[in-house]
Amino acid sequence: MTKKEFFEEIKNNLIEMEEDTVEELCKKSLEMGIPAKETIQEGLIAGMEVVGQLYEEEEYFLPEVLICSDAMNIGIDILKPHLEGDVSADKIRAVIGVVEGDTHDIGKEFS
Repeated sequence: MTKKEFFEEIKNNLIEMEEDTVEELCKKSLEMGIPAKETIQEGLIAGMEVVGQLYEEEEYFLPEVLICSDAMNIGIDILKPHLEGDVSADKIRAVIGVVEGDTHDIGKEFS
């Protein structure tokens, strides 16, 4: 299996809401020596882009998007400790806010 096919498998399982399979594939990517950042970009983020398109086309609704985001977060939790840190001397500050009473957490978890 090529790397491209492997990333496609991660992406498709994320789209299909297969959390356990996404978890296994992310662990396998580390065993294969694939950089964590590459797996996140080419597998997880690529999958969520398709989920966003399916949402816009009204094929997926909020519950499906949330399940897919859970699968992505499981993968990121596995890969995050293996991300190479940026040793840039310039620090960037960002302020993030949400509307009071907002019940979802998509995109708000940065720890």
